[in-house]
Amino acid sequence: MIFWGFDTGGFAGPLPDAELYLRATELACFSPVMQWHSEPDGGQFAGEETLDNNERSPWNIAATLPAAEQEAYLNRIRAYHKLRITLLPYLLAEAAYCVEHSSPLMRALVYDWSGEAAALDIDDEFMLGRDLLVAPVLQAGLDTRRLWLPPGSWRGFFDRKAYSGNQWLETVAAAIPVFVREGGSVCSASK
Repeated sequence: MIFWGFDTGGFAGPLPDAELYLRATELACFSPVMQWHSEPDGGQFAGEETLDNNERSPWNIAATLPAAEQEAYLNRIRAYHKLRITLLPYLLAEAAYCVEHSSPLMRALVYDWSGEAAALDIDDEFMLGRDLLVAPVLQAGLDTRRLWLPPGSWRGFFDRKAYSGNQWLETVAAAIPVFVREGGSVCSASK
């Protein structure tokens, strides 16, 4: 499957907290399809917990925060939506490449590094196209995460710092950890 996506913040059930919604937005920005929508109010989960309003829009999630925090939160969400627009030329070019070569746009590291023992057990990092390595933060409350950089030279997408590959890193996860393969075709956009 070349194209994949998910409903940011989930489709139904209890609303996610603001932190996990932000993490889901970060992940969606670096996924083949970025979208948010949800089951209508009164759907299959109506009446459970706080499902009087099941809408998964950024402003509905922001409304769960204290008023003084809402605008800053929405600005962070907005930054990832704007970043996604800057990624579109890269994603379009990579999608065309993937169609031509029958390869997935989003793929496990083992797809490209099958000879690397470390790549065999990693199920929470992926490549988006040929040049972006994405290591999402999947749990609330984490401010760091461990990740493996495959062999080669890499650059932090947000901090532009150079990294040597074939090593494990403990990264600060203030933003989603994303790395660009050195010399790759991805734009140098940042938030």
